[in-house]
Amino acid sequence: MRVFGERKGVPGVAAVRAGGTKYWTTYTYDALGRTAQVDHPGGSGSTAYLYSANTVKVTDPAGKWKKYWMDKPVT
Repeated sequence: MRVFGERKGVPGVAAVRAGGTKYWTTYTYDALGRTAQVDHPGGSGSTAYLYSANTVKVTDPAGKWKKYWMDKPVT
């Protein structure tokens, strides 16, 4: 897994300013370079991506999930 830290100028990290406070979105990638997890600003939760053959299961911060099917394996 690759995780990009909370620093400006680092790929996979977006800074948001709200009222002068810094909030960060951090992206974690799997060995194939696919998004595995997105940690949302201000500790508001994360979205997880689980890949299996030609499906992707996306789970939001509330624990609700959707499964997507593709014609070809997800790479």
